[in-house]
Amino acid sequence: MITPAAAQVAFHRIGRAGSGIAGTDSTGATSSTAVTALVRDAAKAYLVSSFSYLDLVLQDTPLNDLTLERTLRRQVEEVDNLSDREDQKLARMQVRFDRVRTFLDYLQAEEQGEQNSFDLPKSGGIWSEPIIPGIREQIEDGIAWIEKRLRENRERIAEDIKFNYDEEDAEVVSDREDLRNDNGSPSPRDV
Repeated sequence: MITPAAAQVAFHRIGRAGSGIAGTDSTGATSSTAVTALVRDAAKAYLVSSFSYLDLVLQDTPLNDLTLERTLRRQVEEVDNLSDREDQKLARMQVRFDRVRTFLDYLQAEEQGEQNSFDLPKSGGIWSEPIIPGIREQIEDGIAWIEKRLRENRERIAEDIKFNYDEEDAEVVSDREDLRNDNGSPSPRDV
């Protein structure tokens, strides 16, 4: 996998057009093939394989499928309609995960159509192999990491919640059996 630092190097090389990088012609101008390859590698390495980037890009991408457009629009609105409450964060993220996966399904189908229409595997070069499967793999890894972090943080946050109550409230709680935890200590959740 190419790291964000490697992507920066690729973008830096694009900016050095004419300074002797591979892919320059006799005048020092960078060939479009070299720029295309560098941009592709940098984008594929970092931007395109970032869950949050794809989640944003799908909202502005022209689509060839009206049903898909309606599905993605509904999913965008669904997240916007959910409140920003902590207990709904995982539900919001699940909607976002689903819409990115739906978008990747669309991109993979479009890519496969182009592969077939233009016989790209036989043409060689940078477009001879599909790129979406590799992007999908990295996105799924990213989604797994995000889900893990959300669950860990929910557990940590639940443990970190502290309830403040004064001595009078503590006495009321300690006197009520129905407000005790399994271990017999007062449960502040009902105070």
